[in-house]
Amino acid sequence: MLGGWALVLPLFNDFRDILRRERRIELAFEGTRLWDIFRWEIGDDVLNGDFWGAPFPDSERYPTTSIKLDPQSRWYVTSKSFRPGVDDKWPIPESETNINPNLAD
Repeated sequence: MLGGWALVLPLFNDFRDILRRERRIELAFEGTRLWDIFRWEIGDDVLNGDFWGAPFPDSERYPTTSIKLDPQSRWYVTSKSFRPGVDDKWPIPESETNINPNLAD
């Protein structure tokens, strides 16, 4: 093989980014995004900051004092603050503790 694997395979980090982007696009409405975020431990990067809705053309025609817009005329929805180690941990379901009382939160 000419050049070895270094010329054939992209760097691992590049491959991981490509895989994550592809999963986000292909599984957009499958309900797996949150679990991917928890598994990859990227909640601190992607779940912090302002969240914006869909673009609303000509939204500057309707001036309001409580709604802010970004440069793409998207309505501001909310701000989130992800807390690693807190927001990615969920309680053990009661149905599981009923089956095995030795489980503890």
